[in-house]
Amino acid sequence: MSNGNPSRRLSRLEVLLTVFLVAVIVLFVFLVSQFRQQRPEHARPAGNASTGPDARSAEFDPENDGGSRGENGTSAALASSEFSEKSLAIVLPDNGAATNLADAGLAGNSADGIAGRTSTNQAAKEAKRLTATAGDIQAELQRIAGLPWGPDTEKQLQTALAQWAATDPDAALAYAMNLESRRAGTAAVSSILNQWAQRDPAAAYEWFKQNLAGNPQMVSAALTGLFDKMAAVDPDMALRNVWQLPQDLRNRALQATVNQMIASGKQEQIMQYFNTLNDSSAQSMLATIFVNQWATYYPAETASWIASLTDPAVRYRATLTLISKWGYDNPAAAVDWVASLPRDQNWGAEVSRMMDVWAKDAPDKAADWLLTLFPASAQLDPAIQSLVNTVMNTNPEGAMMWSETITDTNKRYSLMQKVAAIWMKKDPERAAIYITNSDLPNSIKKKLFRMR
Repeated sequence: MSNGNPSRRLSRLEVLLTVFLVAVIVLFVFLVSQFRQQRPEHARPAGNASTGPDARSAEFDPENDGGSRGENGTSAALASSEFSEKSLAIVLPDNGAATNLADAGLAGNSADGIAGRTSTNQAAKEAKRLTATAGDIQAELQRIAGLPWGPDTEKQLQTALAQWAATDPDAALAYAMNLESRRAGTAAVSSILNQWAQRDPAAAYEWFKQNLAGNPQMVSAALTGLFDKMAAVDPDMALRNVWQLPQDLRNRALQATVNQMIASGKQEQIMQYFNTLNDSSAQSMLATIFVNQWATYYPAETASWIASLTDPAVRYRATLTLISKWGYDNPAAAVDWVASLPRDQNWGAEVSRMMDVWAKDAPDKAADWLLTLFPASAQLDPAIQSLVNTVMNTNPEGAMMWSETITDTNKRYSLMQKVAAIWMKKDPERAAIYITNSDLPNSIKKKLFRMR
């Protein structure tokens, strides 16, 4: 039996080798299948991009991009992407069938996992709450790049950038700053900074300061929204930061801050901060903006606060602001307050401001009120001039009667000459009779008569 047929032993060896080879092939097929299942669809390179097994790694590997990550940690593929309102050509990986951000959040494996456990609507809501990864952002931007440019496409772009800004505002802002369309980029910068300021106003303002000089037009457009959100989160911070801004931006920032604080019922906090300012010009700026906003609904309370101001220059500027605001909204109430003001060196200008506001809409009522302040005086001259300048084109004869009440002789003759010239064009016969009998100097009379 030991000398059995050798061909029989060879057949067994063949069988063993065959089994081994089959096992190796099965294992290889299984591993390849597992690899393909685990690789996300959106990781495949775009049809118009580089192809091959190394295309994706060459595009996004930070070690292969020549140090292309910017100061804010944004990859060169994002920071230097081209943007066109016609093509939205962004050099990013293709995302295949990514969903619309506005409907279901950024595409990605996290949303897919949720969709397997919940309904479609629930998955969409949950996906919006998820932290979007850089790959999700890149994929969504690439999907948007394939869409025709229009309002809906821009809305999706802004939504994608907002999602990005939720986790990496520096990178989102760097990308927005490099958009080819300055209009779309400016809108994106403003939106992202507003969003950032709601979470971390100090960091958002720091970015604003650092980037303002490099791109003042685009960055300064975000100023109002930035300080509005900052004031909502930390009013003291907003008030402090206003004075760090260049002078040409302070007024807008302060107005946004004050408006937000008053809307939130924080006028007492503004008054307290006002009292800490040692600079008269800063107090005047703050008082003017504060009065203009607060007087919209509380003019009487605003007037009481103005009366408490100790700096005469600040009080005078605030008074003129209130006259303009209150005089337009409710002149009948405003004139009583103006009439009660101290008749100091500023009173004439204050009455004149009231006439500027009221005479444009109701010159007869304004004139009747002005008569209650007579007798004529040097303090009332500016108000009379204001009334005359307002009505002389429509009623030169009535304007001339008021011109005669100016107490300063030179100003009176100058104003009468101006009104007479208009009157001569409208009604030369009546104007000539008046000029002849007036106390105007002969030199002025001759000049006026040559106009006939």
